[in-house]
Amino acid sequence: MIWLPYELGINANIPWLQYDYIFVDEAQDSSLAQQNLINICSKRTTRLIIVGDSKQCINSWAGSDEEAFNNFRKKGNMKEFVLSTSYRCSRKIAELAKTYVPDFNVPEWASEGEVNYDVSLDNIRPGDMVLCRLTSPLVDLHLRLISNKLPSKIKGLELGE
Repeated sequence: MIWLPYELGINANIPWLQYDYIFVDEAQDSSLAQQNLINICSKRTTRLIIVGDSKQCINSWAGSDEEAFNNFRKKGNMKEFVLSTSYRCSRKIAELAKTYVPDFNVPEWASEGEVNYDVSLDNIRPGDMVLCRLTSPLVDLHLRLISNKLPSKIKGLELGE
């Protein structure tokens, strides 16, 4: 759906491919092919609604372009709205996040929560997800889980390498 239009050389001169509005969520994780398809489907008067956060680009393993959000910014005539308050995180997580993103906030009514670095395999339950920007720590965890007969799947571009 994304690669084929590019490969076939489909371009913006096809009227039925032109849209008045295009909404892109999680734009920071857009691949070059997705950005190209958005360009193909845009006309001069298309209103692009781009939502994302360049600090949350986590899918480079799946082909996302780390410059995607900045590429959308370069289109010009954009109005940027900053949403620095998270309504999903606890206070403790917000404290940790502030070490990386100083303007990260939570509302006063957010729960206290916890950040626990002292965890063991006993804390991991089927259905849990462990996310890491690096693959090697996940490989070690994956091997420990399956050796303890706990179901585990690992995904990541670098795994085959």
